[in-house]
Amino acid sequence: EDTQSSAVIYTSPYDNTRPEQYHFSNVRRFAKIVAYAPYALEVCGGKNLNTLHYGQPVATGSDAIFARSESVRDSFEEHCPTGSSHVFITGHPRMDNFINLGDFDVDPSLTDQVGNRKAILWNAQQSIDGDVWSTFDYFAEYIFERFFEDQEIALIFRPHPLLWQKLVNLEILKQDDIEKLKQELTDHGVIIDER
Repeated sequence: EDTQSSAVIYTSPYDNTRPEQYHFSNVRRFAKIVAYAPYALEVCGGKNLNTLHYGQPVATGSDAIFARSESVRDSFEEHCPTGSSHVFITGHPRMDNFINLGDFDVDPSLTDQVGNRKAILWNAQQSIDGDVWSTFDYFAEYIFERFFEDQEIALIFRPHPLLWQKLVNLEILKQDDIEKLKQELTDHGVIIDER
């Protein structure tokens, strides 16, 4: 390319989730400024997860990383091979809503679905192969059955955006089976929240 972009902002650190032409090393050659604004909250532990969060090329080579807190900047200082001089504390939209939690506008459709039941939220991760740190493959059957039995409790099931496709890719379920599972869960009162 002869043209150079003014800036590129990544929201995910993982090059393996992007086409090769968008890998950090390729984009870095053409972009004047590369920044990283994490899509998720950096809540992790252990050597492998710290490497995944703080050691990717996007994390080590960006001109700016927009962090939600001083603790995240401190984690970059501790775990990122290039330190934290490129980390700027800007907050995070997901966390900003918690500043005035009493004023947080709950989606009325979600409130209607929960009704008078006690709500329990389950965020199932998509990592069900390799590193295996999801709860879905171990606990899904038990958790869903428990909520099928007790209609006084509302399960808000918020799966990782990649979970359904991971189940298909690993040939655990077919795409048609995913749709059937979603319908069965909904029929039993489980609220599937994919927003």
